Amino acid sequence: MKINIKQVLSEAVNLCIHHYKRVLIVSLILFVYSIFSIVLNEAFNIKNTNSFIYVGLAAVYILLVITIVFLPIFHMAALKLINSFIDNASISLKEAYIQTRGKYGSYIGCGLLMGLIYIPVTILIYALKAPIPTILQYIYYAFSMSIFYLVMPMIALEPKTSHYIKKSVSLLKGNYLTALVLTLIISTFPNIIKQAGRYLIQDKFLLQAFNTIFTALNSCLLVLSYVVNVIVYRQLNKKALTQWRE
Repeated sequence: MKINIKQVLSEAVNLCIHHYKRVLIVSLILFVYSIFSIVLNEAFNIKNTNSFIYVGLAAVYILLVITIVFLPIFHMAALKLINSFIDNASISLKEAYIQTRGKYGSYIGCGLLMGLIYIPVTILIYALKAPIPTILQYIYYAFSMSIFYLVMPMIALEPKTSHYIKKSVSLLKGNYLTALVLTLIISTFPNIIKQAGRYLIQDKFLLQAFNTIFTALNSCLLVLSYVVNVIVYRQLNKKALTQWRE
């Protein structure tokens, strides 16, 4: 089964509009996390006195804890919530979290395996001082992580198993380019525009305004990517189940 990119994006946008209140809540949480991350990152970069070294280390520690503990739990709950949109069910984010409890280990385990593909090459890009390294990082992320496009919705929506990656790669067969194009449109290209803006805008006030606006926009696009992710997973999984029954 070939996924229709235009149809998926149209369905995702319509779902976001129809369920805009809950979409805004998820986007707002992601926005607050992003702003908090920026603040902590700035704290880490303070190097004026020895006392600020401890502030920087504390900022890194807090950010790591939030990223490792909060984001996986929130991501799974958001995917479960979005899946309820499609089923016309009315569950809260808290209920979505309860329904995905016990899957944190699977999420982290799969995330680490995926990181083994992404992180070493990213380090190499910066180590070799490649031109436009950040943009190359974004592009490589899209190409490498699209292989595992269905892993996270599969963890959030299916019963626990030990074969998430194998099954997701098999399910995506024939649709890798579709997953890549969707990732490029929703995630990669906006991030490239963000980097270009940061490079071109010289005025400090305008740059701060641009970063804030783009962080808000990126939070909305991230939710849209979640919705698209769930729609693609459901379409391919439904087709696979139909073929299996036949």
